[in-house]
Amino acid sequence: TTARVMFWINGYQYGKYVPHIGPQTRFPVPPGVINNRGRNTIAVSLWAQTDAGAKLDGLKLVQYGQYQTDFKFNRDWSYLQPGWEDRAEYA
Repeated sequence: TTARVMFWINGYQYGKYVPHIGPQTRFPVPPGVINNRGRNTIAVSLWAQTDAGAKLDGLKLVQYGQYQTDFKFNRDWSYLQPGWEDRAEYA
């Protein structure tokens, strides 16, 4: 499939997958982008680059790694995430 897939996590454009150009298939998400103590919103866009269209064969969330560290991952990172406000008047 000739297409582009883009990922947004909690409002941040976080990843781009272009299967006919590059090999990246995993996108590790750090604290501050992902909220470890609350809700998260994940959005995916699929843009077909030909008239044949495109479809996703699958999408899954995986635990990429588990490490022991003194870093305090289980914190409230919401202060790093800007709040949502209606900006329809600027469209």
